[in-house]
Amino acid sequence: MKNENNLLLSYFIIVVLLVCTVYFWNDNNLLTLQLADRESELANVHAELGAKDIFVAEAKQDLLDLRRSITDVQNSLNESTQWFTDNSRMSGSLENFTADVEDACITDTVLDLACIKDEMSNRLDFRFRSEWEDRLYSIDEMVGRQGGDCDDYSLFMKAMLNTMKEDKIAANLSARNNNLHAVFMGLGDERSPYDTSDMEYVGDLQSIYPIAICYTLSAHEEAISGHCIDALSTVPIESLDDLAKLDGAQTFDPQDGTYTGEIGDEFYICQDGETDCERNRDSVTVVITDGDIYEFKEGRWNYLGQYEVSIETMLGQVDGTLSRCEAWD
Repeated sequence: MKNENNLLLSYFIIVVLLVCTVYFWNDNNLLTLQLADRESELANVHAELGAKDIFVAEAKQDLLDLRRSITDVQNSLNESTQWFTDNSRMSGSLENFTADVEDACITDTVLDLACIKDEMSNRLDFRFRSEWEDRLYSIDEMVGRQGGDCDDYSLFMKAMLNTMKEDKIAANLSARNNNLHAVFMGLGDERSPYDTSDMEYVGDLQSIYPIAICYTLSAHEEAISGHCIDALSTVPIESLDDLAKLDGAQTFDPQDGTYTGEIGDEFYICQDGETDCERNRDSVTVVITDGDIYEFKEGRWNYLGQYEVSIETMLGQVDGTLSRCEAWD
């Protein structure tokens, strides 16, 4: 009996061991499978991180390329505005001409604007030259090609008056009230006005800010013809809002020195929102200052300065995004 009990106990132990072995094997297989799943998941995570790193690197490069393009536009814009500043004064090569004009055209503190035009013609052989493709020439280019069209005359005269103003010349500006060109009696190197009748005093040299303006003469279907002259503002024009301050400015034609009227009377400054204003006769559609050009087109004024703020805003946005890319790295 005792032997039978021992045998049963031995069988029982063997069965328990077999069952435990099976359970252990199953648990071990399950753990192995779970570890394999985790390793697969980790591998996927690493792959995703690698893909994101590539995406961030590519996005960063795209942003750097975009920033470079924006900076190129900014530099081009700065060069354009600088062009107007550089050509708002007479160049150093024309120093003698400036001195000749100051000597020849001022009599008893009166500066005859028609005389300046004659000095341009006599000493620089400056003549009206039509252009098939209208463009703005620098002061030196105008002298080199011996003249230009109406906008060239206006820019040249503006630079001349600015230079004389910087030279601290005290003079009242006078324009002709008719189309009579200034005529001079030649007395060697000395010149004196021959006819100073019917003159219009248009401002004190030290109190005015000369600008060039262009206005509409006529409009036929798509073609609009115009003319450019000089205006004598009493305040500096440095922004779009300043255009309204041109009201009351006296104007004259630099091609013959004649008085052409007053802005707000003979001429009208177009306002934003006025559709087709540029088609109306005597509407001022272009204003050229010492640092910018304003052009009215399709119901609104456009100018170089308006893009400066937009460019700075875009650069700020790009730099902010680049900073976030750096943080990801």
